Amino acid sequence: MVSQQPVTTNKVPCGFSGYTARLAAGTAVNHCTIIGHVNDIHSINERITEIATMPYIERKAEEAKALIEELNGNADIHSVI
Repeated sequence: MVSQQPVTTNKVPCGFSGYTARLAAGTAVNHCTIIGHVNDIHSINERITEIATMPYIERKAEEAKALIEELNGNADIHSVI
């Protein structure tokens, strides 16, 4: 799988990520997947050194949490069972 050309379009909402890593004792690897849509994969490839970092991913996760809170924070939700 690692040596195959990536497929960047699909008809189902899922994906695979594969890589090879050799770890020394007591070390770890972080593996993150970013899901989204762009019209042109080149726009991602041009920024890969910026966006393929843990600080970027962590910042975007915090931004997403804040947006969800902003959108839902004042929601008055009731359940009738």
